[in-house]
Amino acid sequence: MASVIIAPSFEIKNIAKEIIEKSSTRHKDALHLACAIYNKCEYFITCDDQLIRAILNSKEDLKHILNSINIMNPIDFTRKEMNIDVIGTV
Repeated sequence: MASVIIAPSFEIKNIAKEIIEKSSTRHKDALHLACAIYNKCEYFITCDDQLIRAILNSKEDLKHILNSINIMNPIDFTRKEMNIDVIGTV
């Protein structure tokens, strides 16, 4: 069902390598994120809280790579897109 097929490339491999070097991200996670960054995705959505923390903790070191990609879990993404304020809701 994918609308875009991402072929392997040296650029993606280099982005992944730098993510690994500057964070505690695992190799496969770094490769998936590198694919999203390379293809200029607006969002990278994952259920892996450890990955989200690793990237956010290294955000300053990775800012030139991450550009404007938003990394978040599906619940936060849904809340953002549907403009849901869970705290303000009774």
